Amino acid sequence: MRGRSLLTLALPLLFAGAGCHEFKYFDIHARFDGASGFDSERAFRVKTCRVTVSGADSGSFIIPDGKCPNRIPGGDALDAGVFEFSSFAESGTMNFRVQAFENIGERPECLLGDGSVSVPVAGTTAMQDLLIKSMNQPGCPNGPGPITPDGG
Repeated sequence: MRGRSLLTLALPLLFAGAGCHEFKYFDIHARFDGASGFDSERAFRVKTCRVTVSGADSGSFIIPDGKCPNRIPGGDALDAGVFEFSSFAESGTMNFRVQAFENIGERPECLLGDGSVSVPVAGTTAMQDLLIKSMNQPGCPNGPGPITPDGG
C-alpha cells in the first residue's frame, strides 16, 4: 500500500514538469534585396520560396503562392511578407533560410535569390528581418518567364 501512495504523490509532480514546455514563435519578415539586383521584374520571376529551418529545431515549407513575391496589384513586389515558425526549443539558435526559385522544381540553376538569418531562442516571440539577395543568375532554362500581379 505504501508503494501505491508514493506513486500517487509522484504523478502530479511528473505532470507538472511536463507542462513547462511553451511554444516559442518566430516571426520572420522576408524581403527581396533591391541593392543586390532585385527589382519588381526579377521578383515576379519567382515561382517558389522555400523556407528551411535548422539549428535548435528543423523544418521546411513553402511560402504560399502570391505572398513571395507580393502579387497584390499596387503592393510592394519586393516584400515577401512575414512567415511564422513555432517551436518547443528552449535554447540555442534558429537558422532560417529562404531560397527563391524561378521554377516549381527548385533546381539549382533556377535559384534567383537566397537569404538567411539566425535568431536566438529567447522569450515567447522573436521578430527578425531576412533579406533575400539576388543570385544574379540568368534564370531557368525554359523557365516560365515573369508572372505579373494580374497573372499574365
